[in-house]
Amino acid sequence: MLIILSQRIDTDSDYSDEVFETYHYPSRYKNQIHEGDTFVYYQGNRYVKEQRYYFGVGTIGQITTFDDENYYGYLFPKTIFNAYSSGKITMGEMCRILNVKSKHISGIEQAVMY
Repeated sequence: MLIILSQRIDTDSDYSDEVFETYHYPSRYKNQIHEGDTFVYYQGNRYVKEQRYYFGVGTIGQITTFDDENYYGYLFPKTIFNAYSSGKITMGEMCRILNVKSKHISGIEQAVMY
């Protein structure tokens, strides 16, 4: 399954993510993220358009929890884009890279982000 992981790079986060190593998420998403899923990394900011872009692709590895409230997915990156350069990836470019229709990614993004 293709999923979008919202990762804050340009701003602070309440989660203890390690970019391209582990993804920390609450239990409400435990049935939406599975081992073996392909993920697209998305830097999202609802208020600052310049801080919205895609910056990598990978696979979800082992998922663990220590308290049934916080989950950690270990990540296997396949492609990492330089998110700090002028080469930030747009939705259209990401769709071409993944060979998927934009409405597929757009629907997932809306479900995850809003």
